Amino acid sequence: MTHLFLFTLTPVQSFISQARKTQDLWAGSRMLSAFVGKVYEAITREGGTIIFPSKISKSMPNRLLAFFSFSKTDQELKDLGKKIAKSVADELEVLRLKAETKIGTTEYAKIKTAFEAQLKDYFSTFWVFVPVENNNYAAAYDNADRLLGAVKNARTFTQYPEQGRKCSLSGEQNALVFNGAPLPSFATNVAQIKSDMIDDKEGLSAISFIKRFYPFDSKKKSFDSTTDIALLKSIQEAPKAFQDFEDIFDILKAAEQEKCLKLEGKDWTQFNEQFFYDENLTSKNIPCKQQLEIAQKAHKKLRDALREKGLKFTKYYAILLFDADSMGAWLSGEYLSDRENKLRDFHKHLSGLLSSFADYAKNYVDGLGADTTKKGRTVYAGGDDYLGFVNLHYLFEVMKHLREQFKAQVSDKISDGRFQITDNKEMTFSAGIAIAHYKTPLTEVLNWARRMEKEAKDEAVLKEGSFFLSVFKWYLMLQKMN
Repeated sequence: MTHLFLFTLTPVQSFISQARKTQDLWAGSRMLSAFVGKVYEAITREGGTIIFPSKISKSMPNRLLAFFSFSKTDQELKDLGKKIAKSVADELEVLRLKAETKIGTTEYAKIKTAFEAQLKDYFSTFWVFVPVENNNYAAAYDNADRLLGAVKNARTFTQYPEQGRKCSLSGEQNALVFNGAPLPSFATNVAQIKSDMIDDKEGLSAISFIKRFYPFDSKKKSFDSTTDIALLKSIQEAPKAFQDFEDIFDILKAAEQEKCLKLEGKDWTQFNEQFFYDENLTSKNIPCKQQLEIAQKAHKKLRDALREKGLKFTKYYAILLFDADSMGAWLSGEYLSDRENKLRDFHKHLSGLLSSFADYAKNYVDGLGADTTKKGRTVYAGGDDYLGFVNLHYLFEVMKHLREQFKAQVSDKISDGRFQITDNKEMTFSAGIAIAHYKTPLTEVLNWARRMEKEAKDEAVLKEGSFFLSVFKWYLMLQKMN
């Protein structure tokens, strides 16, 4: 007998959105995609055939649909479901071991019990097996979708009362790892590490520590900062000027840091992307007077180089978020003629279209496709949803292009002769945009982008201390752009 297997993982949106740095946002998305990817591999190993999504990618949806052809008892199905779902816990354990190594044996011993307890029940997996009776795939899918929703609504949880300083990233679990010494007076029973990845007095919980350092084997930052995005066009057109300024911090370090310590008792400050803006070249950020003077002179050369090219120190960037409309209805086959006989093939067809568009959208924005101009940086691209950072110079071009390509690559190809769509229904997406100052808290910017997406077809601008809100219909906006 054929069985449908439907799987999902939580939390998703809240886990990704708990971010103070763009690196946190990207890492949260990549971690969840890696977990789902392991589930995908487990299903395949156990003889299942994946229907949705069509392939493993770096941006996986948190929902997998597959079918198995076998005869098993209810207990055997239960055991198999647990085995497949366990691949999430196994992958998290791999990350925990990497975190233990990063923290160090001695320091990790101080927080071992709390660290592992925080991880144990953070993620929840939900799955159902449903038999396909009388070869009725559509009825089995409806049943699986309904049962999975019921399972999620009836979930159990374990409560771990915690007292003390909360994680700087999530604001939920206790902070267990702090950067350097001395520790804040309120920090007790915590681990200390020396790392540029954790800000001064910032404390991270177990899951936030893993997110911050993910994927652990990288020797440099894995994702662009908001400053990198805001200045992207200028950096691309005057790369040497920016690199020369950044190099000053490394080239002079060995020769000058000893003088800083000897003359002023101050350490040599590591380069920070925010130093590209001269407003941040202050004694607060660069305590060593001698280094500060060197940096200020170097920044004048950078300004002169940009002025010659007519480039600016833009302080604003955009977050673009879009999500396909009525995705649940499309997956259920609500708009599909002959749903009972063609839903399974339609699922495979739609999955392939969305996967191809996801690859296209990421490559287009990141400058990895036929158009090699980098316009921003993708956080995740799942085909039916997208989240990424875009430089303001390219924002309207990106919005227009992705909307047109979604129509050409997905909506216009849904009905291809094999599948008839009722009433010529078109698959569309709604987009949320937040334009923000590079210093605006990232969580706040994300919240506005999601709010705007829910308002539908939108644009919002965030300035320090004030908010501006606009809502457009896609066709009106495209007319303005043309």
